[in-house]
Amino acid sequence: MDAVVAWRTGGAVTRLQFLHDVLWVAKSLPDHANVINVCDDRYLFMVGFAAAILRGQVSLLPPSRVPGAVMAIAAEYANSYLLVDGPVGDGALPQFRVGLAPGATAAAPAAVGWQPAVPLIDLDQLVVILFTSGTTGQATPNPKAWRTVVRGAAANAATLRPESDQPYTLVATVPSQHMYGFETTVMLPLQGYCAVQCDRPFYPEDVRRTLARTPEPRLLVTTPVHLRSFAEFSGTMPPVNGILSATAPLTQKLAAACEMKFSAPLTEIFGCTEAGIIATRRTARDETWRLLDHFEIEAGDSGTVVRGEHLLETVYLQDLIAQLDDRHFRLIGRAADLTIVAGKRTSLGDLNSKLLSIDGVRDGIIFMPTAGLEGVNEGQVVRLADFVVAPGMTREQVMSALRQVIDPAFLPRPLLLVDALPRTESSKLPRAAVLELYAERMAK
Repeated sequence: MDAVVAWRTGGAVTRLQFLHDVLWVAKSLPDHANVINVCDDRYLFMVGFAAAILRGQVSLLPPSRVPGAVMAIAAEYANSYLLVDGPVGDGALPQFRVGLAPGATAAAPAAVGWQPAVPLIDLDQLVVILFTSGTTGQATPNPKAWRTVVRGAAANAATLRPESDQPYTLVATVPSQHMYGFETTVMLPLQGYCAVQCDRPFYPEDVRRTLARTPEPRLLVTTPVHLRSFAEFSGTMPPVNGILSATAPLTQKLAAACEMKFSAPLTEIFGCTEAGIIATRRTARDETWRLLDHFEIEAGDSGTVVRGEHLLETVYLQDLIAQLDDRHFRLIGRAADLTIVAGKRTSLGDLNSKLLSIDGVRDGIIFMPTAGLEGVNEGQVVRLADFVVAPGMTREQVMSALRQVIDPAFLPRPLLLVDALPRTESSKLPRAAVLELYAERMAK
């Protein structure tokens, strides 16, 4: 019970203190069927999530915490309330603010000899519904039973653990509400495999300071968007024992630069909301993905089938793969991303990888505008378009660099320079947001 679950401003929080807080909060939760957990503090998120399980409530984790996304979920799931750790929204939904037990300190329960039994949870209990980020269309719900998230945590811990016998701590830039953040920063510490630093640093200097006050060994959980800013950071980063990256494709060049920056191996994750973390690779050295042991995968003509004993059902992915054996594969791209122009075929994933490999390009996306936009008729052929974040570069300079790596048939028209892309907290790019930005720029 004295193992550390989290590190907060006041110091370490033990498993005993965590259980003390969970039981206290569970008694106070309002009587609703569903809870939309929008807590920003990772520890309070975990306390609220665990307390909701004890009350038999299902946690709904929105793909974005903007009011529109939250209210859209509330409209679909009656009898819901917001679980918050600070002022949120306009009060349209009933709210409960998570707090810690009165007078709680890390040593308080132990000081009075308090040793409660750890609650037992039915493995088939539905505990959480996560939503896809909408990168390929509408966000869709994905229910998870306790069995699914617990067994997934065990498999992830065995795969992602740093090469150290000492308890390690996660420092993460991703939110707890996204599947990637949920599996790593919530379920791993909740199951006792590690501790989590409750801060959520964003900028490179924030990350440097957070790492510096986090005990070793430590693991950095982040995304390619953050990694690009870290690679360009002029300061020295404290070494870590490993880096995890997910939510967007990572180039080999960026992976190698970050391994040098942090003096640690970088593991890229292939996964999805439907199945969680499916495979990993050391991107700086290998393009081949290794499937986690508890999964089976099968390549198809229009996608990929993923099976796992812990999953509620078989998962069908749009991703196309080249299967090398039963544990290894190469990722070709999404079926919907395959593009044919002038009889030539490529994938948007490959084009975007080449775009992001250009020196000076901090972010960007090549995409295919679709019917339904103003001025675009059904069935009309539309060229590829491109949004690029490249401070200090002109449109002509970016286009010239693209000509060196992309077939002329796939050069985007138009190529639009922007200050930033409409990414979510987890660095995803919802397709609806990209198309909305495209329509705005084309209307000017």
